[in-house]
Amino acid sequence: MQRWRECLQAMPRLVSALSAGAGLVLLPLLFAVAILPALLRNVDAEWARGAGALPPLQSGVLFGIVLLSVGWIFLLDEHVRIDLFRRHQSAATRAWVDLVGGLVVLVPFCLALIWFGTRFARESYEIGETSEVVLDYPLLWVVKAAIPVGGVLLLLAGLSRMAGDLAEVYRHGRRGRGDRTD
Repeated sequence: MQRWRECLQAMPRLVSALSAGAGLVLLPLLFAVAILPALLRNVDAEWARGAGALPPLQSGVLFGIVLLSVGWIFLLDEHVRIDLFRRHQSAATRAWVDLVGGLVVLVPFCLALIWFGTRFARESYEIGETSEVVLDYPLLWVVKAAIPVGGVLLLLAGLSRMAGDLAEVYRHGRRGRGDRTD
């Protein structure tokens, strides 16, 4: 039981570390593809014509950043949520709602992202798919691989949050019976 608890407590650190690592790799690239078009305005027009491919590359980098950080955002509880009734409920009721929502919506969604995203990226890799818009960008599968990786990070974050929700429900149940809450 102690080992299981340690694993659950390590999940938020793992998701944070993986998301931060992805950010360290992708953020400078996003900065470069955002600044490069402005710098190319003053260079030879023939060479700068290739810069027209940068907006799709910018989109690919941004897509990767969003997908690789969604688990971290969920873990921090900074995601969009409709709180019409939630704010008026007890902590135990909110934990139950989050737990059920995670099991019914989040886990199947993450599994679908992982399953279909892996197939999508693998097929792109196998056929050697390129993007003619992005200067025959040969690694299009790398951008598509962000889908299943983002799904795994979101799933880990969701499982970590659901473990916390389960602990809250358990604590509330013990208090209701008059047991110690340690």
